[in-house]
Amino acid sequence: MSTRSPSPRVVGGLLAVALIASATSTSTAQQSPLRPGQSPGPRFVMSALQGVGDGPRLGFQVANAVRERIASDFDMRALWVVPESTITDYLIKAGYPAEQPLSNSDSRQLAAAFRAEEVLNGIVRKTPTGYQVHRR
Repeated sequence: MSTRSPSPRVVGGLLAVALIASATSTSTAQQSPLRPGQSPGPRFVMSALQGVGDGPRLGFQVANAVRERIASDFDMRALWVVPESTITDYLIKAGYPAEQPLSNSDSRQLAAAFRAEEVLNGIVRKTPTGYQVHRR
C-alpha cells in the first residue's frame, strides 16, 4: 500500500461517495491501530461543513460521514484521520460550537493545531435528488 498523501481530487471524490453511501449511516468506522514501529501518515482534519437547506446539523452529520468513510478507506500509514471526538473537544475548549462550520481562516488554525497536512472545508446543500457538496 502506498504511503503517499491522497490528492485533493481523491479526497473530493471520497466526499461525494461518502455522501451517497453514508449520509444516513450511523456507523463508527475507525482506522486500525498502528503496530509497534509504524508511523501515522499525513493528518487529515475536517470540521463541520456549512449546511444549507436541511437544518443546522446537516453540515456536522455530513462531515462525520466523510471522516468515517475516509478513515475506513485509508490505512493509517497513508492518511491519519483526526477523530470527530478529538476535534469536538478541541473546538469546545477553544470556545467554538462543535456543530458550527468554521471560516477558512479558522479551519487553517484548526489544521495548524493538529499539524494536519490535509484539510477539507465546504458547503453541503439538500437537493430534491439528494445532497450536493462544494469543497473549498
